[in-house]
Amino acid sequence: MLRSLLAPPLASSLDTGTAAFTRNRADMEDHLAVIGGLLDEADAGGGPESTARLRSRDKMPIRERIAYVIDPDSPFLEISPLAGYDSSYAVGGGFVVGIGVIAGVECVICGNDPTVLGGAMTPYMAKKWMRAIEIA
Repeated sequence: MLRSLLAPPLASSLDTGTAAFTRNRADMEDHLAVIGGLLDEADAGGGPESTARLRSRDKMPIRERIAYVIDPDSPFLEISPLAGYDSSYAVGGGFVVGIGVIAGVECVICGNDPTVLGGAMTPYMAKKWMRAIEIA
C-alpha cells in the first residue's frame, strides 16, 4: 500500500562515466568538505580553550545542553549554523537556533554560546534571534 503512494522514480539521462561528471563530482566533494569543516568550526564554538574553561566551571556547551533538553533520539534541525562566515565573528554567530522536539512537541530552541565572546550579542545573533521568532 505504502509503495503505491510513492512517486515513481524519475528517469535520468545522466551518464556517470563521462569526464565532465567525474570533474563535477570531484568539485562538489571539495565544496562539501569545506562546508563540513565550517560546520565543525561552528560546533567547536569559541574553540577548545573556551570549552575547557566552560567545563571547568561545571557548565556544558550550548549544543550539549540542547541535546539534554530535546527528547532522546529526536532530531535537532539547526537554523543558519554558518551565520557569520567570512566575517570578523565566529562561524555560527555565537548563537544556536533550531527546531527540536521537547516532550513530544516541536519547539524553536535558542541559546547563546558562552564560548564565543562570553555569550555577548553579535549582529548575527540578532538576525538569528529574529528568524527564530518568525519560525515560532
